[in-house]
Amino acid sequence: MSSSPAGEGQIHWEADQAGLRAQGSDAATFLQGLLACDIGAVRPECASPGALLDVSGRVISDFALALLGEDDWAMLTPPGMAGIILADLGKVAGLYRNLKLTLLDRPRTSMIGAAALPAFVRAAVELPPWAVAHSGDNALMLRWGASDLVEYVGAPPERLGEVEIRDGEDWAAHVAGCGIPSITEPISAKLTAHAMQLLRRGAVSLEKGCYRGQEIVARTEHRGKTKRVLRVLECRSAAVGDAVADASGAKLGLVQQVLKHGIALALVAVDAPLEVSIAGAPAEWLD
Repeated sequence: MSSSPAGEGQIHWEADQAGLRAQGSDAATFLQGLLACDIGAVRPECASPGALLDVSGRVISDFALALLGEDDWAMLTPPGMAGIILADLGKVAGLYRNLKLTLLDRPRTSMIGAAALPAFVRAAVELPPWAVAHSGDNALMLRWGASDLVEYVGAPPERLGEVEIRDGEDWAAHVAGCGIPSITEPISAKLTAHAMQLLRRGAVSLEKGCYRGQEIVARTEHRGKTKRVLRVLECRSAAVGDAVADASGAKLGLVQQVLKHGIALALVAVDAPLEVSIAGAPAEWLD
């Protein structure tokens, strides 16, 4: 990998059970029937955003789905979610003879937060060829190398100097702080794909055939109305259950999860104004 731009620095960390691997001639059929994303849209040696829903259309987890080779798929999962996904998929995996599901350990990983830097700076570093998730001008990208999984997180340039990632919790907070919240255990199977805005990110397909939770997704898209979405705020004093309110004190929603570094995930009204507070303390939108 090329060296980082001056002043940015590289960040190293380790975490176990970083994902899931599905191998065998039945893997594609198995995944296509259960995952909410269209695996037919994943190009070889590339990655795409995806999601696993339950029968009620709620999101068990999101992930990045990569096709490593023939009949060889991998899912890069949010911290702590690989085992949960494996347990869920394992309930029906036994029906497929030529399928092997295993946990994928994450090797020591190098990251550079260069994706949102100006083009002339990006040209000075080696960037991966595809994005797996995005929010506005920020992007979360990954690349599979010969043996290592290399991830890049785009962050607003003024925030790059604040980034310090030592473990999976730091990683989850930083990605959310870039405007890309992921499902982790505290909110697993509690929010719909529309509330997570996963259709906008391309993690849920409206065009592929049947998959678990598909009827709920289609009904919400064509007949329903999404009133609340999960959004990211910064507020150092936030706690789960705290109310998010507008300038007049009118309640907009509730904090669902609090990550490290003052990052809060809140389920709020889709038309929430710019100026908000959490339990009376000033809060700033990060998405």
